[in-house]
Amino acid sequence: MATANAWRRICSGHAQQIPVLILRPSAVYGPRDRDIYAFFKLLSKRINLCLSGEDQHVSLCYVQDIVRATLLASESQESSGQIFFLSDGYDYRLDEVGNIFAQAMGIHPFCIRIPDWMISGFASFSEYVSKFTGTPPLLNKGKVEEMIQRNWVCDITKARTRLCFEPRFELFQGPD
Repeated sequence: MATANAWRRICSGHAQQIPVLILRPSAVYGPRDRDIYAFFKLLSKRINLCLSGEDQHVSLCYVQDIVRATLLASESQESSGQIFFLSDGYDYRLDEVGNIFAQAMGIHPFCIRIPDWMISGFASFSEYVSKFTGTPPLLNKGKVEEMIQRNWVCDITKARTRLCFEPRFELFQGPD
């Protein structure tokens, strides 16, 4: 499976022959999402897993905004090889995201602080068990690497100005 950097190199290498615009969405939530949905399921059981460590910040984007950005990019006259970051334009503290979802669900979850090493251990165990069961791991080392990063934020100014991308969904509002 090719990594994001490998795809970028492949696309950029053909940008002269085929018009290519690269869209880099932040964490995407909405219908058919699995990762953030797992977070919702835990919250619905009044459990808010909080990573112990420094403040973490994340950018998020609702799937319908990603679809709109894709359509805008497909109609764009931008030069091939351009890269555009996509999000709802906000920088959220990770604990704030849990609070927003919990408030929308009308619940008051318990914050359970988990150290990074414990999450890494669970991912290793989950990957080991999945080899025997033939099912995907509940959590893998790659996902843990993403989870423990201090900041996963992006600036969408370029997408706003050059693609006319304006997010319609904010996490605070949710979809209509």
